[in-house]
Amino acid sequence: MDKKQLSERDICTKYINPSIEGAGWDLVRQVREEVSFTDGRIIVQALMALCDELEQQIETSHTQVEQLMQSCLKEVFSEK
Repeated sequence: MDKKQLSERDICTKYINPSIEGAGWDLVRQVREEVSFTDGRIIVQALMALCDELEQQIETSHTQVEQLMQSCLKEVFSEK
């Protein structure tokens, strides 16, 4: 099947959704589609700012997870 001939919806149904489910996500409870996140027209510059903010939040979360993991490992392996 030539993927270039498929619609966006077909790509999601045939490829993306199975990958999401394969990663352990529940499509009914954990995934939303076609959700608006602004009240109106998106200005590209504003969209890029939102992306930058989201990337920063993800990086902060990764840092916090790493710190928590290090703290847990230190606690487990420290001599008592």
